[in-house]
Amino acid sequence: MMDSPDKILKDKVVKNHLDAKTMIEQSMDEELRCRNDDMWLCLRVWLKQGIRITVEPEDIPNMINPETIIRNRAFIQNKENKLLPTDVNVIIRRKIKEDALKEFYGGTRDELITEFQQRKFGVK
Repeated sequence: MMDSPDKILKDKVVKNHLDAKTMIEQSMDEELRCRNDDMWLCLRVWLKQGIRITVEPEDIPNMINPETIIRNRAFIQNKENKLLPTDVNVIIRRKIKEDALKEFYGGTRDELITEFQQRKFGVK
């Protein structure tokens, strides 16, 4: 039985996040600056992917973090309902990706809340 296109996309999203996590952890382990500087971490991960980057080190503090760009794009489109995607496939892929990530990361939410409560309030 063949997987549905939605299942294939969800599996790809999860694989991409697991691959990213591996590269992120490697970068943070290899270079301390990656633990404190998101932009530097982004650049190191992109280099691990084989992406050619030409950025002067002194320009890094002035660059907008990719997460900031993506979160603002999402806010403008999803909350303000402005400048919406013009390709229906983009909308479908984003919805599938959102569902896959909620499912993937959702399993750890209860564990995180428990850990927080234990640390903050001494709850056992």
